[in-house]
Amino acid sequence: MGIDEQLFVACKDGKVDQVKQLLNDPTINLSYENSNNHQTSFWIACENGHIEVVKLLLNDGRIDGDINKVNEYDNYEGECDIQRAMNGATPFFIACENGHIEVVKLLLNDSRVDINKPNKDGQTPFYIVCQRGHIEIVELLLKDNRVDVNQPDGNDGLIRETPFYSACGWGKTEVVKLLLNDQRVDINKASDGVTPLYISCYYGYFEIVKLLLNDQRVDINKASNNGRTPFCTACSCGKTEIVKLLLNDSRVDINKANENEATPFWKACQIGHTEIVKLLLNDERIGDDINKTTRTDTAFYSACYFIKTEVVKLLLNDERVDVNKTNIWSQTPFFTACQNGHIEIVKLLVNNKRVDINKASFDGTTPLLIASKKGYIEIVQHLLASTKGVTLNDRDLINVERIKETAKKQIMKSEDEFQLRFKNCENIVELLKSFKRNPNETRFKLRLQLGFTGKHFFLKKIISISLFQFFMDIEAASVFATIVLLSDNYLNFKKE
Repeated sequence: MGIDEQLFVACKDGKVDQVKQLLNDPTINLSYENSNNHQTSFWIACENGHIEVVKLLLNDGRIDGDINKVNEYDNYEGECDIQRAMNGATPFFIACENGHIEVVKLLLNDSRVDINKPNKDGQTPFYIVCQRGHIEIVELLLKDNRVDVNQPDGNDGLIRETPFYSACGWGKTEVVKLLLNDQRVDINKASDGVTPLYISCYYGYFEIVKLLLNDQRVDINKASNNGRTPFCTACSCGKTEIVKLLLNDSRVDINKANENEATPFWKACQIGHTEIVKLLLNDERIGDDINKTTRTDTAFYSACYFIKTEVVKLLLNDERVDVNKTNIWSQTPFFTACQNGHIEIVKLLVNNKRVDINKASFDGTTPLLIASKKGYIEIVQHLLASTKGVTLNDRDLINVERIKETAKKQIMKSEDEFQLRFKNCENIVELLKSFKRNPNETRFKLRLQLGFTGKHFFLKKIISISLFQFFMDIEAASVFATIVLLSDNYLNFKKE
């Protein structure tokens, strides 16, 4: 091991006496760099916080050209965040990043040190200490007039995050408090349209959001480039406590839509954040936005489409919700549930008194027909079993015989899937024919099969038998089925 490498290792390990001895050699090269990361002896001493070694090197005149010399990783791409920050870092930068406050103090008192020089990602020492949460070093740098407190990271003129934004985005509450007290700090400076408040709401940093809301300088409703506000992102990300906090601030626009005309309420319904949907339904400011349509559909439609069952239940119980409002293709929420095979949603909707189970899409296709064509036999069964009375019109009958042929032409993922679809279509054809011949009898059999008779079945049966004897001249099976259906309505057992 050569003498230059010996000095490097001694500085790395903090061996003060050995460093003193090696510095007495006039031939030693203080600009020596290790082979992997191009780190000098001074750099490695600062990285490891060896204050006495740093003092020795600063007092050696031969160090002048290396005080601000950066390291450089040979394999930069794909490194972790810490290594990326270290790449192109000065000794002062690395001392800041690692939180070596005594070394930082020492270097701040040396006029040769460039305290603003960024790393290869454009991050300054001040930026990195705000991001890492080194509060004492942040305080030191704020007192130094040479520091640009708003200098963002980024290279080649690409502006991204300011130090304040980074502190918010990394959840460094104490740093945020400190920066809010400095009038020089731009607390609304956005990164690609995203403000510090927005990013704090996105990650759910409750204490930071509270701090920002209490500062009158903060633009509470400033939207990102795609039109999404901080409140909207809190709703989208399921940050319930943040939503509660924002709802208590009258300045917050809770209905502001993004560029696709999706409101915070719509986003919460689409993603399925039930607790947030409850909060919004209980806020009188939501108003007519309950039924507001995006470029394509309503919040209720979206909840049905994305199978957000708990949200659908919640909205069904709110009379303000238009449960039949169509999308841009004139398809109702019920239609889309049938079309996509969402059986649980269909079960919720099919017997709801407000839901129109027969409303066709723009081309005249009914929910029954689309479910039949798709081979969703369980959905077809629930439609035919409904006491609301599903419509089987002439057009549907004309298309019935084509269902099996349609199934043959569908591209299936596997042979088993094809066979199941084909068999379902065969059974659906027979079921629809049976319903056309005798709807009451078919409905009754399906209700028995699906377990809709419930605990009062025998009471209904007694009623039906008595009436059946009165109508002896009418076909028994048909009357029996009809009476059971009448008893369904009479006893109000629709929800069994």
